[in-house]
Amino acid sequence: MIQSNLKSVLARLEAFQAGIPGAVERALDKNYWLPALRAVGEKALRAQFTLFTDVQTRARYEKLLPDILDTITARVRPGTRLFAMSLPAEVLTDVNLAAAAQWASLQWTPTGRARKWAMPDPQAEQNLAASRQAILDWVTYEKQWDDRDAGKTPEEVAERIERILGLRPAMHERNQEMDLAAEDLQGAIEAWLAGAPSTPGGHAVDSPAASPARHQPQRPQGLNNAQARQWLDAVLQTWMIYFRVHLPDRIEAEFKKLRRQVQNRQPQLL
Repeated sequence: MIQSNLKSVLARLEAFQAGIPGAVERALDKNYWLPALRAVGEKALRAQFTLFTDVQTRARYEKLLPDILDTITARVRPGTRLFAMSLPAEVLTDVNLAAAAQWASLQWTPTGRARKWAMPDPQAEQNLAASRQAILDWVTYEKQWDDRDAGKTPEEVAERIERILGLRPAMHERNQEMDLAAEDLQGAIEAWLAGAPSTPGGHAVDSPAASPARHQPQRPQGLNNAQARQWLDAVLQTWMIYFRVHLPDRIEAEFKKLRRQVQNRQPQLL
């Protein structure tokens, strides 16, 4: 009788033990955690947005929030899940205008014809997008508009400057005068991104004259590296708290399911 009971207990333990890896895998199902972590991350980021006093800056990050949350990924390993979130380049203020122009020159000719050897480069594409956003911000917040800008939207003015800087095809061959304008404009935008309270307007050919500013000359509070780390740390801390609270319940629920499965297969053992 004792021997029979021992065999039953061992069989029960073996069946339960064999099912533990599968139960853990189900508890770590990324399809369950990814939506939850996205929602938790969104709350953490929105809390960070409230730290910006500038309404337009805060609205810009609110608009970029879906792109930020779309970077959340899960790497699957046996018994482990590695969740990560990053910040797209267009969220950061650290841009390299010269590198963006250099990469753009490899994609098309000055007249807009695509080059045959053009190759995709996600990092360079992100820097180009961030550079274009920086130019639009400079036009909106800092640039003094001249007669050439009259009646145009900030987007249209920014696109003209992008062509001068080489971030878009110029649609004609470049000349020395355009290159000088690009050098001055790049210096002004980079100084503004670095935190200068006001910046030169650039070369007189394609830059604002010394007239009253049409837009409020206020630099938006861009996201520097320290702030980016603060955002990511805030999301990470929120995720850790969420896992501490919910992961034990998930594992316990899967172990209960496993126990019922073993019981249904071997009712004489449990």
